[in-house]
Amino acid sequence: MRQHVDKLFFEVGNVSRDHKVGFYDLGLVPFDQITEVQTDDSLYGWQVPCLVGHVYAARTYRRPNYAKFQVLAEEYSFRTVWPDTVAEFVFKGYDLTLNVRRCSGQGKLYVRKVFAPPQDAQITYVPAYWELFCTEGGEVTADIRLTYDPQEIQSLGLREEDLSVYQYNDAQQAWVLLETRRDPEKNLLTSPEVSLDGFLMIGQ
Repeated sequence: MRQHVDKLFFEVGNVSRDHKVGFYDLGLVPFDQITEVQTDDSLYGWQVPCLVGHVYAARTYRRPNYAKFQVLAEEYSFRTVWPDTVAEFVFKGYDLTLNVRRCSGQGKLYVRKVFAPPQDAQITYVPAYWELFCTEGGEVTADIRLTYDPQEIQSLGLREEDLSVYQYNDAQQAWVLLETRRDPEKNLLTSPEVSLDGFLMIGQ
């Protein structure tokens, strides 16, 4: 198993044609909940997106033996920004795209997706949040695009048509609703002109 940029690769050696092997994305599910893997004979493939919080299973060798693991990110991904930046930055493994509109100074824009319940949330939420900040004291404003899996939203008891983007406000010590545009055909939530300093989450 290896990771290259935003993808995971499953490499197998010394396996005959009669031995079914495969690599499966089980989604955003509790890790301990997975005790066995139910799949058909079709193989998912040899590579899958590396999505933070998702549980994956690798099927190996003669009998249906599986290894499971979960992608957890403690590190940040970053992009370099500079004054008068107008650019799109895609963070594939983080379900996030940033269309930068303004930047006060050169620096590094850091993004981290944390697969854990947001603290002090008084609303129903997806059990993950995003942390964004810029080094060197730069102030960055961007349009935010967050993607989601409708099946995961349904499994969490959330209504897709009620999803919104929230940002944590330090002064109010509360999660504040942002202007949110919904595109259910693309499973996309967009919030325009957001200051990228702090925490974001999806909730209703």
